Amino acid sequence: MAEEHKLIKNIVFRIVKRHIAGSTINSALNTVRNLNGKGFPTTVTFLNEHVSDQLKARYNSNAYVQVIRQISRLSLNSGVSVRLGQIGFALNNGVSQKCMEDIVETARAAGTQIWLEGGPGVDNYDLLKAYREARDSYDKVGVEIPLSYMSFGGNVLGKLRPDDMVRITSRSYSDAAPVHEDKARQGSALRWYTSSISSLLARRAKVCVYDPNGKMLAKIAASAKSHKKDLIFGVPLGYSNRVSTVVKNSKLNLEVYVPYGKDWAPYAIYRLTSGRVRDIAIAVLNGKEGNDAYGKAQE
Repeated sequence: MAEEHKLIKNIVFRIVKRHIAGSTINSALNTVRNLNGKGFPTTVTFLNEHVSDQLKARYNSNAYVQVIRQISRLSLNSGVSVRLGQIGFALNNGVSQKCMEDIVETARAAGTQIWLEGGPGVDNYDLLKAYREARDSYDKVGVEIPLSYMSFGGNVLGKLRPDDMVRITSRSYSDAAPVHEDKARQGSALRWYTSSISSLLARRAKVCVYDPNGKMLAKIAASAKSHKKDLIFGVPLGYSNRVSTVVKNSKLNLEVYVPYGKDWAPYAIYRLTSGRVRDIAIAVLNGKEGNDAYGKAQE
């Protein structure tokens, strides 16, 4: 199975090459500038996972502070998306609170939209708690909630207030497969999307839908025609010409998700891949090799 392992790594690399805006803040800013020039607003995120100490948490926090300041200095049309797992949330030693305060204060001074994602080691209840604390101090803070959590009785609506900002996504940073990975479940996913959107908009929430599947975005738009103008539809950097055509024809309010950094593997695997490729890639990411990776994919 060594050849299959090598093939998976090559596939993941090809995905990354198209969907990652380089490894430096300058490469990300250049990408944002180019997208803005084409009329696309963006959201930037920094790819650096596996935080195990407060020094790395502070490093990641400073990276977000710097990108917010640069976006403001250059007058770019972009928000920033922060994963709590990157800034020490799972360390339980208070470092994440200080990091979050620095990021929120910098965003407030710059007037920059920020989004909060969970990431590894952060469950959705803790994410919502952190969001509420940040939102109470700055009104341009939004939260990303997995579609599965919206769909399986997670009591999200009961925790939201009027004018909250919510980004719904089918792809989260977990081993769970995307909710519409197979065609048989796409109809259910579409109903979950449209039901969640209607409920959120009824509460006057501001809603963004992030999905790498352009056809799914078009179906959501068609199923929510009366709400389409009120929604933002997010797609990953490097979306295909086919997806671009589908999105353009649907006349959606489009936003491009722009990740940058060296630690690309978790993003590429969890947010962009699907099916057997995704299963094996997760096994490779978790340190499995050859037959072990293949076996995990068959479980």
